[in-house]
Amino acid sequence: MTPQICQSCQKNLATVHLTEIVGDQQREVHYCEACAQTEGVHPLSPQSFFPNLVGPGAGGGEGEPDLKCPECGLTYAEFRQRGRLGCGADYELFREGLIQLLERIHGSSQHIGKIPESEGDNLKLEREIIELRRELTRAIHLEDYEQAARIRDRIRELEETHARGTD
Repeated sequence: MTPQICQSCQKNLATVHLTEIVGDQQREVHYCEACAQTEGVHPLSPQSFFPNLVGPGAGGGEGEPDLKCPECGLTYAEFRQRGRLGCGADYELFREGLIQLLERIHGSSQHIGKIPESEGDNLKLEREIIELRRELTRAIHLEDYEQAARIRDRIRELEETHARGTD
């Protein structure tokens, strides 16, 4: 999606996008945050849908130090209150809290949905190797060394296939 300019002020980047559907007619409006407030439009945030997940008092963040991003100045408390990150550096800085949030919302922090066809084979192969490594760890823990050897050999085969596919 190409960046849109605010339809009201014609200056700022539009960050609030509304789609109104009435009958068979669809109308789209694009505002910057300032113009959206002026127009009385209040964008929805994750907090409005999931107040117990990202708002104050949400589980998983209690006792965490109030980290502050050196790039944009956003604190973890501000992220939880707004439900939005300030810059790319926040993903790494707030990684632990983001993972906990994703796990509460989606039940996992790992994407398990559809995969683009162009990346499908490689990604499936990587996921199979990861799962086999988990099985290998379990087999070793259970001292089932014959099974562990079979899993180890299968991992090697898949890694060779993966290496040939990425060359």
